[in-house]
Amino acid sequence: MSNIEANVVITDDVQAEIVSEIYSTYNRLKYHPERVIPDGEFIDIFTELCKREKFCERALAKDPEFKKLKEIFFGMAKRLKRPKPTRADLVGWLELVYDVLPEGTFTNRDIYGYEDKFRQCYPQNLNIRAKIRQQLQFLNKLGFIEHIGKGM
Repeated sequence: MSNIEANVVITDDVQAEIVSEIYSTYNRLKYHPERVIPDGEFIDIFTELCKREKFCERALAKDPEFKKLKEIFFGMAKRLKRPKPTRADLVGWLELVYDVLPEGTFTNRDIYGYEDKFRQCYPQNLNIRAKIRQQLQFLNKLGFIEHIGKGM
C-alpha cells in the first residue's frame, strides 16, 4: 500500500552507457553507508520489533522492553559489517576509469589523458571530463580510491 516498484528490461552490451548508469545506480543502493549485512540475531530482533509495532504503536512507545529492543537493534546496526564492493562490481564507465588508474597518487588530469580512449568507448558522450570526475567520485565513495586534495 505504501510501496512503489518499477521494473524494466534493457537489452544492450555491458559496456553501453545506459548499462553503466544502471549499474552505478544499483551500486549506490547496494553500498549505501546505512546498509548492513544482517545476521540471524539482527533479523530476529527486527521481526520482534515489527510484531510489536503492528500490535499497538502507541502502547509500544511506552513499552520499556520495546524501547530496549530498539536501542539494541539500532546499536547493532551501527556495529554490523557493511557490504564491501569488489572489482567484479565495476562495469561500464566505472570499470573503464578504474582500469586506467595508476598505482599511487594521481591527479584528475592524469586520468583526463585517457579521454580519447573513453570517447572511443562512448562516442555519444559529449561530457567526457565531467563523466570521469563523476566516476572518480563514485570510486572514492566505494572505497577504491582516496581523495587527498583538490584534483588528487
